[in-house]
Formats: sequence, C-alpha cells, structure tokens
Amino acid sequence: MFNQQQLKTLQNIIAKRISYKSKAKWLVKFSTDTGIGLIKSGMVSFGIKDIKGLESYLLANDYPIESNLSDFSDRIESSKSVGNEKITNNPVTHDRVLALFPEKDFFLDGEIMPKGRAMDMTVAEVLSLDFKSLVIVENLAVFLNAYHYPNLLSVVHRDSIIVFRGMAGCYSTKGTVKLLNDFTGEKVGFFDFDPAGISALGHKQFDSILVPCIQELSLAFDQNRLVSDPSKFFSQANVNVHVYLNNHADFMEKNRLAVSQEFMIAKDFKLQKVKLD
Repeated sequence: MFNQQQLKTLQNIIAKRISYKSKAKWLVKFSTDTGIGLIKSGMVSFGIKDIKGLESYLLANDYPIESNLSDFSDRIESSKSVGNEKITNNPVTHDRVLALFPEKDFFLDGEIMPKGRAMDMTVAEVLSLDFKSLVIVENLAVFLNAYHYPNLLSVVHRDSIIVFRGMAGCYSTKGTVKLLNDFTGEKVGFFDFDPAGISALGHKQFDSILVPCIQELSLAFDQNRLVSDPSKFFSQANVNVHVYLNNHADFMEKNRLAVSQEFMIAKDFKLQKVKLD
C-alpha cells in the first residue's frame, strides 16, 4: 500500500518515460518485492522496459496511472479515485467543526439549531448563520459543558457561537483555522491559564482572550484553593506572552501557575475578557 507521495512518484516515472534511479528505501523494497527494476549498491534503477512493468503493476492493483489533487481531497474521493481511503490531503474533519450556541437558538435551512447542544457543522454552515462573536475553546470537556459554565456565558455575546478548537484524533484544527480566517466578526479565545494559553504566538487572529479574573486568582491562591501544575508551567516557561496580559503573566510567573480550563469550569471561576488589539 502506497502513501500519496509514493503513488505520485511511480506515476511520474511512468509519465516521463525516461530512466529513473533512486536510493529511497521504499522503492528499493518495492523493487525487491515485485522484481521490477534493477538494484545495485543500495540503489534501484528503472529502465525504459521497467516502466511498462510499473504501469501494469499499478493497474493490476487498482491504482490509477495518473491522478489529480481533487482525487485526494478527502477519504471518500481517495477511495473512489485511487482505491485507498488513506491516501488523502486532508483529515476527515478538515472542513468541519464542533459548535454550540450558548444563549439563543439559530436556524439553518429552516431547521432549529438548539442552544446548549453541540453540533457537527461544516465551516460554510457556521458562516451562513447570523452571529456576532466566535468563541474558540481549547479543551473538549470544557467545550461540551460550556452551557453549564455561568461565568463563561456572562462574558460572551448573546449572539455567540462557541467552537471546539480541535485536537489530534478529534476534529482537525484545519476547520477552526479556516473559520477564524473567514469570519469577520469578533474572535475570542479561551485557553488554559498557562504560558502557552496566553502566548503571543498562535493567537494572532483573536481580538480578545478570556482569562481568570486576577483578583479571584489572587484570593484563591492566598487561600490555597488554586490547583495548578508546576511541571506544565516549567515546560512552557520560555513562551512569550501577550503584552496586553502583563498583569496576568507577572502573577503566573511569580507563582509558577498552570491552571487548566477544567479546573476553571469546575469552580465556576470568574473570567475577564482582555482585548488584544
């Protein structure tokens, strides 16, 4: 079974109809397994006569002799075009996001999108709705329970849509990135309260970030009620934070804090919105 680049390499050899040499281990193994080509000193050579053998091999194994980028746009197209659903340019959810509506019902094609309910939607479907603010939440557990986080709901616009940022194996971040690029309204980020969560890198598309209220942070810390992960703080200690969050950064640095979103929602921690522009 080939990956996309390997298949394109074989297709290019066939298309050019000229001799080809390579030390690529997968090609050497391919030649060893199939008997197509000549191996010498760790290098495989495909002569003009071998090209016909390559062509016959691909056809016999249901691979196309040539393919377009659109053939690899998703697993369905890849399966249809090249017989292998895993040869694809994009994750399964590259143009989809997990969204919920915290304060009001929205309508899509005449059907109600009930508030508080997480829903799988394409980026285009989200953008077709009339909303004022896009809130990106880092962690899935917090996203799914956002409707039960009063202090979060109190600082977001009533016409907001909350979207899960995505992670490996559960909603690609590609959909979120596209949504952030194409949405023209207010963009709000809500992340863990650690150096990466308030970093200047990677959050450039946001107009503001939600962070714990500094007064409540200080009180909880003084009363030994603040659960933090020092090891996580130290692993991110070299991250540059937003200049607009200096007070929070100073408090975090002084006390070596890394406070999770899960802790904030569990304690209904008071939040504040800090503008980044």
